[in-house]
Amino acid sequence: MCFSLSLIPTYITGALPLSGGEALVLGHPISEPAGLAAVRAAMGVCPQFDVLWPELTGREHLVICALVKGLRLPQVWHGAGEQATLR
Repeated sequence: MCFSLSLIPTYITGALPLSGGEALVLGHPISEPAGLAAVRAAMGVCPQFDVLWPELTGREHLVICALVKGLRLPQVWHGAGEQATLR
């Protein structure tokens, strides 16, 4: 099988479903939901498109990204408020 290196992160983070096979990332199988959750928490991914929703504020975008990375809501909400006011 031949594929682009830019596709690898989309498979190992679950952005595209696997059609078969298995991969371990930091010892976690990406074919299992718990393994995929552990991989997502451990690595950062910068999508090749803008992930912005016009319905959300800048602060809400920051909060979503931080929660995806596993930070706690009170800490996130306070920190996002500080970052959103910086210019």
